[in-house]
Amino acid sequence: MLNRVQKRNLTKRDYVTLSSMIFALFFGAGNLIFPLHLGQLAGGHWGIAAAGFLITAVLLPLLSVLAVCVTKSKGVYDIGKPLGATFAVVFMVLIHFTIGPFFGTPRTATVSFTVGLAPFFPAKYQSLALLLFSAAFFGLAYYLSVEQSKIMARVGKLLNPLFLLLLVAIFAVAFSSPLAHAGSTSATAAYQTAGFTNGFLQGYNTMDALAGLALGVTIVTAVNFMGQTDPNKAAWVTTAIGLVAAFAQDFHKHFGFLSYKAWLRITCLASFLTANVGLNQIIAWSTPVLMFLYPLAMALIFLSILSPLFHKSSVVYVWVVVFTVVPAVFDMVAAFPAVVSQSTFGQAMAHVQSFLPLASSGMDWLVPALVGAVFGTAHYLLLQRAKTSTGMEVPMKR
Repeated sequence: MLNRVQKRNLTKRDYVTLSSMIFALFFGAGNLIFPLHLGQLAGGHWGIAAAGFLITAVLLPLLSVLAVCVTKSKGVYDIGKPLGATFAVVFMVLIHFTIGPFFGTPRTATVSFTVGLAPFFPAKYQSLALLLFSAAFFGLAYYLSVEQSKIMARVGKLLNPLFLLLLVAIFAVAFSSPLAHAGSTSATAAYQTAGFTNGFLQGYNTMDALAGLALGVTIVTAVNFMGQTDPNKAAWVTTAIGLVAAFAQDFHKHFGFLSYKAWLRITCLASFLTANVGLNQIIAWSTPVLMFLYPLAMALIFLSILSPLFHKSSVVYVWVVVFTVVPAVFDMVAAFPAVVSQSTFGQAMAHVQSFLPLASSGMDWLVPALVGAVFGTAHYLLLQRAKTSTGMEVPMKR
């Protein structure tokens, strides 16, 4: 049955269903607030800034799904597996906590509250209102996620269509009554001189490339089962519910001493607590983590896509990741709030970082990653030559 479904050509309705599912998975709080913030900062330079933003916020998430497809991965763990089981587990935990209860999932509640309800409450009641709203928000997320077999139907029938209608209404109001013309708005100093790279880095804040690694298997599975005609059975998941469910599923799979429901309770409770720290604090502390994780994620995405060329050899992975992780640590420390970045340790790290190319733009990982790719490829070719000349099998990760 599965083979017959996979060979069937997708219909226009299938494409609409798949597109809607991908949109629902990826369009979260970051996609709503950071493009607006980018436009405010970039002003008349919004075009070049948007080009950089679209690479990390749109193209890279699609490439992350492609990476999952090419490597036939079943989750984040499999993406990091060529570097060993320990690295794969650590990488999976970091990704899930970042897009999950530490930053990404709480942000879905705080942005919803800040944009939709906060203006209606006096300042002295804002904390209490956020507390009550986030409790109801994650209570609903838990209820809709607790039975895995019913997630798709519950969300697909109500939440996603409602969300799309509200989003269209917001866009309609924004386009009909713009606050100003983008071309005539002054840009900040950073965007006057480096609009593209700043837009590129702003795209990190959407967390969509990280989410793509965690949720990409959902999309691939949906394509495989497109033969089902019941729309209630499509892989329709909105961002918050998708994230808490993915967290619980992966942690139950790799840390089975707790059930799916127990991990779901943990991530919903932790997200609720983090959400009440406030949106500004979440953004302030998530930025340095993203500055560390995104270079690693980008390296693994491209390695995964290109892995058929070098038979998924671990030596290529090791060279690239080792050369990428060091400057990524420098970027993380530099992006921390002043309590860390301006400390004696932070200033010492900044001094060392200044010797790396592209350090001033936050892209100092790029050249080392390319150097690592060259060394890794050379190492792989040498191993292949040795294998050919001796007739011996060279161990490789597959």
